[in-house]
Amino acid sequence: MCIMLAPDRWEERSPRLRVGGRLVRVGWFTTQPVSLLTATFAEYPNLHLLVIPPETEPVLAEAAMIMATAPGNAVAASDILATVTSDSVSSGRVRDADSAVPES
Repeated sequence: MCIMLAPDRWEERSPRLRVGGRLVRVGWFTTQPVSLLTATFAEYPNLHLLVIPPETEPVLAEAAMIMATAPGNAVAASDILATVTSDSVSSGRVRDADSAVPES
C-alpha cells in the first residue's frame, strides 16, 4: 500500500507511516491537490479520499463531509472543498444529499 499526499499542509513528512499495524509508504508530490489523499493498493488501484484542512470553517467542513458521503455523489474528492461555498451552506442546499449530485 502507498499513499500520495501534497507536502504543503503536513508538518511531518515521513517516507513511511504505521497505519493499523501495517507499514505504509508515503509519496510526497507537489502536484497532488492539498485536499486529496490518494491511496493505492491491490484491491483499489486509486482510491481518492477528501482531506479537510484543520483551519476549515466547521460549517464548511461539515458540508464537505455531507457532500463526500452522499449516495450518488459525482463530485471528485479533489473538487469538493471548492464546490462547497458559504452561500450553499447558508442556503441549506448542501444539507440535502441530492444537492451533492451535479445536475445534468
